[in-house]
Amino acid sequence: MISPEEVKQHVDELRDRVNYAIWKQIHCMINNAGFTNPKIVEKMILSEIKMYINSYAEKQVSVEELK
Repeated sequence: MISPEEVKQHVDELRDRVNYAIWKQIHCMINNAGFTNPKIVEKMILSEIKMYINSYAEKQVSVEELK
């Protein structure tokens, strides 16, 4: 059984990986794909993220339900 501390550790690790992936995508789009305005890149990426978030069910699962 996973302890709440382990769950938090996994969530933190996944959050860090997602943040790094977003940062890397922004960096690549600005430096390699010819986008010159970081604000346009930010809007594009955030709209994609919002689309993915909205595609998931609204029901939130608590840590207790995962046990």
